[in-house]
Amino acid sequence: MRPLGKKFGALPEEIESLLHYACNVAGLKVVGVSFHVGSIAQDPTIYREAIANARAVFDVADYLGIPKMQILNIGGGFRSTSLFEEIASVVNEAVQDFFPDPNLKIIAEPGRFFPETAFTLVTHVIGKRVRGEKIEYWIDEGIYGSFRPTLYNSCFVGIKPISMKECCEIRESTIYGPSCDSLDAVAVDIKLPELELDDLIVFYNMGAYSKCAGTKFNGFDMLSTPTYLDSTNST
Repeated sequence: MRPLGKKFGALPEEIESLLHYACNVAGLKVVGVSFHVGSIAQDPTIYREAIANARAVFDVADYLGIPKMQILNIGGGFRSTSLFEEIASVVNEAVQDFFPDPNLKIIAEPGRFFPETAFTLVTHVIGKRVRGEKIEYWIDEGIYGSFRPTLYNSCFVGIKPISMKECCEIRESTIYGPSCDSLDAVAVDIKLPELELDDLIVFYNMGAYSKCAGTKFNGFDMLSTPTYLDSTNST
């Protein structure tokens, strides 16, 4: 996990001095509060806590006589899952409880929500090794390419193996990327039907923070990965 609060944000005891400096020393016009809980968060109630903390900042601003703030930015990281509906419910309730002012402007950054499920990645098995009861596979994509986010968010990705065999035994498996780095592990200790060279492994929910975060490490070029548009489900 990567706690965003280690690098960003302000502690409650820092709010008053920051607002005072921003308005009375730096001459800035402070118009609202922004927070971002991160897309790894799985507990919707964290949004209520964040909105409550934002309310406290608004109250400090009122105490200091700062012109009334009118913007609340609830950040991004929203995922296209059933969790989104739960988060929306918590946010709506928290806003009504802590910000009854009808003039409050609420904004969000739902970038991840839109592309996450729109892209699927198809990879080839380019290597295989059997060690005892476990099978290790190498595929033609890795963490220095489209799988950079899986270093932290591997639970977000759906995996579907496609084997040429009619029936395959389920085995303990690990999937590695193609680079020379031992950290280049796409999925570790998962259950997969036994695959062979040139079989396919399909990864779903690959539309956010994937190809755009790729590098040229070990000479692999992300631009060489072809993209296909599937219009069969278009309306």
